[in-house]
Amino acid sequence: MPVRGRHDRSIATFFLLACTGLGPDLTWLAARVADGTLDPSIAWRGDWTRVGTAADALLSRRLQGKAVLELS
Repeated sequence: MPVRGRHDRSIATFFLLACTGLGPDLTWLAARVADGTLDPSIAWRGDWTRVGTAADALLSRRLQGKAVLELS
């Protein structure tokens, strides 16, 4: 039975602190973002003190992309 508001979405997490040798891969990804061939789909950006605003926007589905919190 479908649940209202659910759209077969999932959250995937990963842990990179134990990984070594990621420099070349991260450099490649950063270059793709910089040259515009990879779009990270950032819809909202703000200071980490505005986490409530970001969470509200995400939970109410007002954003079409990712929210990025900047550390100050």
